[in-house]
Amino acid sequence: MNLLKQQKDQKNFKISVLSEYATHQHIIQVMKLIFWLTSENVPLHKLKSFINFSRFIGVPYIKSSNDNGLMYDNHATSLEMLDAFAQTIEDKI
Repeated sequence: MNLLKQQKDQKNFKISVLSEYATHQHIIQVMKLIFWLTSENVPLHKLKSFINFSRFIGVPYIKSSNDNGLMYDNHATSLEMLDAFAQTIEDKI
């Protein structure tokens, strides 16, 4: 019985790690999309549409809005990410 519990715990840990990794990768992909949108002077309110398009064409790690995770597709979040980019660039100058 102890062996079954250990196996279950290991499986749960693996699922948790993989889920966290996928969420981390999703955030990175969204940040790349925000960077591209702004570098092409595309308004940030197009982010949600761009995320949906990215999912449609099969960009890895882009979650759908009905996944049980955050999409990071709202305008306020995209502005915060853009501010983080700007601050990082400003700090390097």
